[in-house]
Amino acid sequence: MKHLFLVLTFFLTGCASHVDSAGNYNDYPLSPPQATHVARNVTTELVKRYPARSVFSFPYENRDAFAVALEKAIREAGMGISPVVTPGYQTLRYRLERLNEHQFFIVITVNQNRFQMIWSDDDNALARLKTITQFEVTHE
Repeated sequence: MKHLFLVLTFFLTGCASHVDSAGNYNDYPLSPPQATHVARNVTTELVKRYPARSVFSFPYENRDAFAVALEKAIREAGMGISPVVTPGYQTLRYRLERLNEHQFFIVITVNQNRFQMIWSDDDNALARLKTITQFEVTHE
């Protein structure tokens, strides 16, 4: 019974470590250069959709390479970042999820709007796969 409890605890804490308290999710660790490359692509999409003076509320607790690179890329693009939940700012969250051993997708959510990208990672060579739908807007 003791061993079952330990295995169950290990399994649950291992799964929970991919999600931070702000709701960001990452189960596909990227190297710092890969994270920078993906973050710059994400930021290019944000710049297309939001004015230059936009400020994003982007709290993240996991200091993974992608979160750090995304914050830096957004700032370098001239947009603002608040590392805490700030009313009145655009709420930005991400979900970086493994599809298989060599592919992952990322979903960026800003308020109720989302866009998605699928990436292939073959021998540390990242390639963004063209998808049919890259941006979704939900209307209520």
